[in-house]
Amino acid sequence: MNTRSSNLQHRSELTLGTRWVFDGQLVQIDGITSGSTVSVRTEATGAINVVPVAALQPVPTSEGTRDIQSIASDEWARIAPLAQDIRPLAEQVTNPGEQLRQLAAKHYLSVRHIQRLITRFRASPRTSTLAKRKRGRRKASHFLKPPVEQVIQHVIQKYYLVRERTSESEITARARSICRRLGLRPPSAGSVRRRIADHQTYQGDLCRLGNKQAKQARQPRPGQLCVVHPLDLVQIDHTLVDVFVLSNDRTIVLGRPWLTVAVDIATRTVLGFYLSMDAPSSVAVGLCIAHAVLPKPEDAREPGLWPMFGKMKVILVDNGKDLVSEAIRRGCEEHGIALQTRPVGEPQYGGHVERLIGTLMQMVHGLQGTTFSSVKDRKDYPSERKATMTLWELHEWLLQKIARAYHVRTHRVLGVPPLVAWERAWRTDDGAAVLPPLVAHPDEFRLTFLPFVKRRLQRTGIQFRRSRYWAEPLACWVHPERVLQIHYDPRNLSRIWVRTPDDHTIQLEAVAGRAAGQPQNVRMDTVESARIDVLRDAGFEATERLERMAASAKRAQQRRQAKSPRQPGAGPTSNQVTGFGNEGNTVPLDRSSVHVKRID
Repeated sequence: MNTRSSNLQHRSELTLGTRWVFDGQLVQIDGITSGSTVSVRTEATGAINVVPVAALQPVPTSEGTRDIQSIASDEWARIAPLAQDIRPLAEQVTNPGEQLRQLAAKHYLSVRHIQRLITRFRASPRTSTLAKRKRGRRKASHFLKPPVEQVIQHVIQKYYLVRERTSESEITARARSICRRLGLRPPSAGSVRRRIADHQTYQGDLCRLGNKQAKQARQPRPGQLCVVHPLDLVQIDHTLVDVFVLSNDRTIVLGRPWLTVAVDIATRTVLGFYLSMDAPSSVAVGLCIAHAVLPKPEDAREPGLWPMFGKMKVILVDNGKDLVSEAIRRGCEEHGIALQTRPVGEPQYGGHVERLIGTLMQMVHGLQGTTFSSVKDRKDYPSERKATMTLWELHEWLLQKIARAYHVRTHRVLGVPPLVAWERAWRTDDGAAVLPPLVAHPDEFRLTFLPFVKRRLQRTGIQFRRSRYWAEPLACWVHPERVLQIHYDPRNLSRIWVRTPDDHTIQLEAVAGRAAGQPQNVRMDTVESARIDVLRDAGFEATERLERMAASAKRAQQRRQAKSPRQPGAGPTSNQVTGFGNEGNTVPLDRSSVHVKRID
């Protein structure tokens, strides 16, 4: 390449001979065909094509673009006039020596320095190109001898990029030890740490932490889930609440309850929740869905407290068995709700409900009896001893926190409180309020997601959980062999629902037993339970001792019989009967009381 083409290849104008990038390949301008297209020649193949000017990209330089705001004011004042003088010289094919000497004298620089600046400016015609470069070594530059570099990289590959967590000090000590054995100068600890830092990337975390943790820490996740209309997408998930609760009589610590919560993505409102001591199950999911879809009984008690309800279009859950059970899937399909699951191993697809749970747990951490978010945060706080709330009280507390704290607090993404976002979404353009879609038969919808069992219908009613239920419409179905399907709400057992053989649903009220309010001492306290256990264990020991004694006596009798040889024809005399355990005693027979009848 001649001098003219060598200078032209760095120019940014679309002139003949300049180099550009088109479709990932280096090309040179071969001619101008129109006001918006040029003819280019691919350097690798020599092919000539006509391409639009907008498709051409400048050739990337070895140096990145410098931030002009980071250049000091006095330095910028120096290079700005220098760039104005150098620009016309950089556009020329050759530079006369007289022009170079005049420019060098004007800016108090050497001619050699001016030539270097012109070359640099041709490669990147920007004023910031002329700024003084930072002194010192460039980032990620290494100056150790190759054998030492190989030793450090070997130790890093073997001991650092593995699932076992070897400390940096241990890696440094191993690298220095190997170098000493090989007769090499040991590297400093800082040199080893800098090379370890070079591996603190996604691939490095993949080796050290595994796929899940590496994705969580470093995988890019651009964009966000955009849902415009409320009830278009709802996320549901469980969590173990960070607080201990007490029994109703406040004498027993029941443990930590489970919370199932549903959040509307468009408005970030909490549509419903379910709190229970039972582990996550399809029952909890079904009751949470029913609570989310139907108008809230809490809102009927205090109008305006919780106005969120309506049948959603899509429910997004994780892949837990309780969330995608056959009962939940059928219930959603019955009422036209699409049930979707997150991709396996991609928890970020449930980020909205996860963040909501985190917000609620932060509120819970202010309660007495909280466990905080980790053992480290809990320290020596006596959570169980500090517990004060029952399960029902915690339910009411969460209700108030959701309705009067979370729903009225400005959401960072929405810019308004979730309550305001919900109300705006259900207004027409002229400001008139509209209602969310309601299900046609609320009772049937609720029963779809309530748990059910099979029970026999007796003349006294249906027996369920130490209570008896009855309703007059059941009278015509009484039969000793008839088994009916009953639905129940675990939170309120004062009534149940029965599905009759003709596919009608009857509500039954509790008429006897615990659900009817009759006092029953069905649970023992700790002292009573311990005493019963002692009596039961003593009974087992006594019966086992008697069984062992009987078996031992039988074996002793068998041994005695085996030791005393019997004569042929010997046996008990006709007037003696031998009794068990009383071999030495005989009972004489009264022959006058014996009647013999001959049978021919």
